[in-house]
This record gives sequence, C-alpha cells and structure tokens, in this order.
Amino acid sequence: MNYYTKTIIEDIKSFYTNFSLKDSKSFTCVKASLSACIAYLISLEMELGSSYWAPFCCFIMITPYLGVGIEKGVYRIAGTITGAFVAFLIWGFTIQNQFYYTILLFLVSTACYYKYATSRHMGYFWFMIVLAFILITSVSFEKVLSPADFALTAFDRAMNLLIGILVYLLLNYLFKPKYAADELKSKLRQLKTELSAYNREIFTQYIMSAFNIEPVKKQYETIRSLIKAIDALSYNAQFEKKVISHKPTGIDYKRVSDYIDEIMTFHQSVCNLKSVSFQSNFRKQILKIIEIFESIALLDEKINIEKIVKDIKMQLAIIDIKYNKIVKKGRHYTYSTSDTYIFNESIVILKDYITFFILRENAYKEELTESKKDPELYQDEFLGYKKYSFFGKTLFIHKPHMRFAIQTAITLVVVIWAWKFLDLPSDMGTANITIAVMTASLPDYLSSRLKGILRFLGCSIGFLLGCILLFFSIESTLVMLMCVFLVGYFSAMIMLKCPRISYMGLQIFLAFSVAFIPTWGPVMSLESVFMRFISIFFGISVMWIMSILLWNNNYFQVVKTGILCFWKRFNKFKIDNSADYFPSILIEGISLLKFNIDKLTITSSITLTEQSLLKKWCDAVERLLITSRNLNLVSEEYKLFISEINKELFEKINSLCGVFDIHSNDEQHNSYHSIILDNISEIESLKHLIRSNGLLRAKDIHFKQETMRCIVLIKRLLVRLKDINNIHLELLPLLAEHQSS
Repeated sequence: MNYYTKTIIEDIKSFYTNFSLKDSKSFTCVKASLSACIAYLISLEMELGSSYWAPFCCFIMITPYLGVGIEKGVYRIAGTITGAFVAFLIWGFTIQNQFYYTILLFLVSTACYYKYATSRHMGYFWFMIVLAFILITSVSFEKVLSPADFALTAFDRAMNLLIGILVYLLLNYLFKPKYAADELKSKLRQLKTELSAYNREIFTQYIMSAFNIEPVKKQYETIRSLIKAIDALSYNAQFEKKVISHKPTGIDYKRVSDYIDEIMTFHQSVCNLKSVSFQSNFRKQILKIIEIFESIALLDEKINIEKIVKDIKMQLAIIDIKYNKIVKKGRHYTYSTSDTYIFNESIVILKDYITFFILRENAYKEELTESKKDPELYQDEFLGYKKYSFFGKTLFIHKPHMRFAIQTAITLVVVIWAWKFLDLPSDMGTANITIAVMTASLPDYLSSRLKGILRFLGCSIGFLLGCILLFFSIESTLVMLMCVFLVGYFSAMIMLKCPRISYMGLQIFLAFSVAFIPTWGPVMSLESVFMRFISIFFGISVMWIMSILLWNNNYFQVVKTGILCFWKRFNKFKIDNSADYFPSILIEGISLLKFNIDKLTITSSITLTEQSLLKKWCDAVERLLITSRNLNLVSEEYKLFISEINKELFEKINSLCGVFDIHSNDEQHNSYHSIILDNISEIESLKHLIRSNGLLRAKDIHFKQETMRCIVLIKRLLVRLKDINNIHLELLPLLAEHQSS
C-alpha cells in the first residue's frame, strides 16, 4: 500500500504546488465543464434516458490536443457501433439463455481485451467494443426485455454518447484549440538545440582532452525524454494532418535516437582510454565545426544554409588533407593505434551527423526494417510471444497479454454471477460491476490495483459531493448548472494535471453525475445511487481477488526468463552476416525488463542493491546492443577487407557470440573471460599489422576511416561481452537465491 499511497500523495502535492488558472490546461478544463452542462441540457430536451451519460462522455473525451480528441471520439463511436451490433446479434441468440450469454461474454471479452492490450494505437477501439457490448446486453441479463425496449435502451445510450462527444469536440474546435502538431514543432526545435549542445559538449571535451561524463549524461537523458515526447506526439500530429489538414513538421527522431547512442558510446570509450592526443592536430577545424553546430540549432526552412554547408565541407576537406599529410610523413607512428583509430571513428560519426541532419542526405546504410523482412520477427519469445499452429496456419500469441485477457474475461463472468447468486438488487447492478472491472483492468496488476483504488476514491468523493448538493435541495437551474460546472472543472484539473491519478478525476465527475445530475432537484431516496456505489466496490474487490488467484504476476520470473531468452536471440549475431539478427527487437525487450525490475522494487521483492545489479546488467546489455547495431550498419566491403587479413578472427568472435550466455559456474566464466581476452589481443595485433605493413596506404580516406571504425566497433563488442561476463558472476547467486525461494 505504500506505493499506492505515495503515488496519490505526490500527485496531489504537485497539483497543489503547480495550480494555476492561467495555463492552457485550465482553459481546456473550462471548455470540458461548459460542454458537460450543454450536453446534459440537450439530453434532457431530447428526453433521453440516463441523461448523465451525456456530460460524462464529455469528460471521457478530455485530451490536451484537438487531434487526440477527434481520434478518441472516432474510436469511441466506431467501437460503440461495432459493440452494439455484436450485442444485437448475441442478444438475439441468448435472449432466453443466460448460460449461452455467459459463454459468448467470455469469448468476446477475451478477444477484445487481447487486442486492447496488444494494439498500439487502436486499443481504445477494442475496449469500446466490449464496453458497449456489456452495457447493452447486461440489461437483458438482469431482466428479459422486449425487442422494442432493448432497442430503446441502446438508442438512448448511443445518443447520449454521440451528444457528449460532438458537443465537446465542437467547443474544443471553436475556442482556442491546441494542436499536437504545434507542440511537436516546439519539441523538435528544442531537440535541435539540445542535440547541438550535446555534440558541442562531447567534441569539445574530446578536442581539449578534458573529459567529464556527468554533463554528457544529463544532456543524453534530456534528449531521450524529448525523443519519447516526440514519439508520443508524432502519431497524433499525423492524425491531425489527415482529418483537419494541420500540417506537422517532422524529423526522423529514430535516427536521432540511434545517433545519440552511438556518440555516447564513443564518448565513454574515449574516457576509458588513458590518453588521447592525435585529435589535437585538427583542433582548429573541429572547433570551427563546433561553432557551426550553434547555427544548426537555429535552422529552419526560411534560412538559406548554403554558406553553412560550404563551410562544413571546407572544414571536413581540410581534416582529410591534413590527415593524409600526417600519414604520408609517418607522424602517425608517434601516436598509439587506439588513438588514431578512435579519431577516425570520431570523424565518421561527425560526417554521418552532418550528412543526415544538416545536408539532409541519407548517408546511413538503411537497416532493413523487420516488418519488411519478416513480420514474425517482432513476435519473438524474448518479447513474450509463443508460436502455435492451427490447421496449417501459424499464430503468434503474446502469452502475458493473453493471460490478462482470459483473467479479465473470467473476472467479468464471476462478478456477474456472484452478484446474481447473492440476490443483490439487479437494477443496473450488472452494468456497474462489469464496468468497474473493465475500466480498472490493466495488463500490469500494480497499475490495475492503483486504478481500482482511484476508482473507489473518486467515486467516494463524487458521491459525497453529489449528496451534499442534494441536501440543499437546489431548485434553481442556473445554480445547479454552476455546481455541475465547478465540480466538473475541479475533476478536469485532476485529470490533466495529475498524470498518475488522472483516473480519479474522471471518477469524481462520474459519481457526482450519478448522484446529482439525474435527479435535477429534490430527491426522496438515494438507494439506487448507494447501490451503484456498492456494486462498484463489489466489482473492484472481486477483481483484486481474481488477480491473486489467477496467474498472479511473478515479476522476478519474468525478469529471469527475459535474461535467458535474450541470449538465445543474441546468439544469432554474426559480424559478417547479420541477416537473422535485429538489435531493435532486443532493445525493446530490455526496456520491458527494466519496467519489470522497477515493479520488483515497488513490491519489495528485491532490495535496492539487487535492483542496482539488475539495472547494471540491463545498461551493459544496451551498450552491447548499440555496438552490435552499429556493426550491422557497416558496409560488407570493410568487413571483407578485415577478414581477408585475419580469416580466423571473425570465426572465433562469431563462435563466441553463438554460445555466450549467463554461465552456471566459475569455470564457464573463466573460459569466456579467456576467450574474450584472446580475441581482444588478436584485434590489437591486427591493428599493428595494418599499420606496420601499410595495408591501408593505397586506400582513399573514406575507406581508411570506415575500416578503422569497424575494427574499433569489433573490439568494443568484445569489451562489452567481457563487462557482461563479469556482471554475470555477481548476478548468478541472485537468480539462484530467488529460484530456490
């Protein structure tokens, strides 16, 4: 409970500290509250049943951007129509048979919740299908309705939904709409600035031989957070472009992500060297390019960059000419091979950055996307997928999400029949308990329980506010609308300004609407409102019990399995043939492992020291994957040149990568360690052989730089494996201890 309490308190404190009536979110809350009042008046005028659904639907639509709201509205309407259609079909078959209805409820819920969990952008559509299906069919589960009554119930709920969505979107569009595309443009401008500063910091440290990792780490994390925000905004901005022709500005942020990883790896390698000084021969030119980085951050379509491009090309040409002169005179022999090789890597990185991000040319050799090569690659065991064959066809099922879907479907069936067998009041009870389960169910049980707590707290606060206002028996329509507006504004502020407990704000307004809005005046009894509150509590309680009884999340087992599965996938890596190896899959999997490691700490399943060790392993593996990805992008001609000099080297490294995993004893650890050191020694011998025999002398400058960079990456790969091998020695007792417990 400490985690849940801390989360709620921290968000409330942040809400209180940062409260303001002048920001854009506050204005969005005003529009939402106003649209709720208008939607309710329209619903009353049309004499629809359950009119409180109209204003509540306005609040469901609350989003910071217009395009997101439109998308959500489209998915909600489409999902509702689809769910209603399915409900009508199933209602026709099960009108007199609740047993058949239960089976179909289980099947529909399982299918929709699986798609809800696995779909990146359309999860809300699948959720709305099952929500509409249950809202409509639950009425016939409580009591058999005539076709006319059934159709009327469905019509009322659909119209309230449509009114709420359209009113909110109309107000949002007419009064200062906020576009994701505008926010994206701002984030991209900030990204350019941060990326320029990041380059300046790293290359300044390198050219001055004064290294400090801390400011680089901070800049790296800042850029990472910006990329994450851009990733979230880009889809919404593209959707806006389609529906309202609001043209967004974009950049290949994935390429930015790859680049900052690459240059961070370069910086770490330089910091680990005892001394580097070869780059001082080119200090003037590199400093000039660093100055140009300052101009890069200000670039946009209106600025003519011809002069900047000309200056960049001139400085790069001078660097190449000076390098050739140094080599021709033999002055490079006064520097270590590591020094000269790391310099050539820095120039290749610099040229790649300038070519793509400034000259806007694609200098990278595109790694073929996994989807084009084989769509099955992302459905990997490391990401939780299992391969099945049915009637000659292959299906990939995501096991954790399928368990979640089945668990939720079983819980829905259990709460419905438990409510019925306990002979509790059935008027809307089935709908209330099922909706409580549906809305609080999430693939991660910690988040699911937090959502259940927020639903209960929100309903309690909203119910209390509604009862207080009912006590005063307000008869003035204007005063009642003002009350709805104020409560709505308060709820919307929580939704937009408290990201971790935003669901509580939605539930406050829902419970308030149920308790106060339907009466619209003095009431004689609150029994129906109270029973609704009880049914919500009942549904959440059963959901928690079922989450414990059915496949309770074992985060440590997930982490352990992930570590083992990682090496099965990495074993496919080969330096000279990377056709079956895709590091992007593994990087995504490591992110999932970090998520589960955090959950282990929250549940006190591991200590902070153990968490630090697991995170250390993840960080080391990510660095290994970045290096392997960069090797994937190296052209085959440079690898072929290296392999012709030492034919056995690639075979030895490929053999090591093909069997490397988390060892089971000290003997295996020592064996890996010895093989890695032998290979590193061969790399150093290769570098000296190339230098002493002048094997690169006849090659052009570009070939020299790319070949040297390839050799640096191969050695870096081995160093990464050596680091991970040492971490495995610490990690093995932890895995064995938790396995025995």
